[in-house]
Amino acid sequence: MPMPNRTVLLSLALLAVSAVLWRATGDIPGPTSWQTYGSARFPRILIGALAGLSGLLLVRELLSPGPGNALREIGAWFSTERRIFAGMALFGLYVLAMPRVGFRVATLAYLVLSLLLLWRPLDRRRVAVIAVLGVVTTLAVQTVFEAVLAIRLP
Repeated sequence: MPMPNRTVLLSLALLAVSAVLWRATGDIPGPTSWQTYGSARFPRILIGALAGLSGLLLVRELLSPGPGNALREIGAWFSTERRIFAGMALFGLYVLAMPRVGFRVATLAYLVLSLLLLWRPLDRRRVAVIAVLGVVTTLAVQTVFEAVLAIRLP
């Protein structure tokens, strides 16, 4: 029996992540008197889009399978794309830190560290841009959620 390629494995992993995230949004409180849809609506739209696109990717890949050993492909990909896994670990830390330190601190740290990880080579100008982007993006997202969407962030 041939091994599934890395695209099949990736789409299955994304479907599993989508299911876990969808389940986790069940703990978000429903609509209140001042919210039409509730705080879970937007995350569920994004999670549904992720699941739908992952399902389409899986179907496409299963209908036109290609040759290759999935374990060898994943090993080669892991060795060349270490920063992606570091980014995933950083996101996991962000999710764990947000309830403890709050949205502003956790998001600012996550954005700055992610950009430092991904934007190479670093120089003074890029570090300055990363700092400004982190602050502006964090404040903009908080303003949109609290002022426009009327959703309080932790």
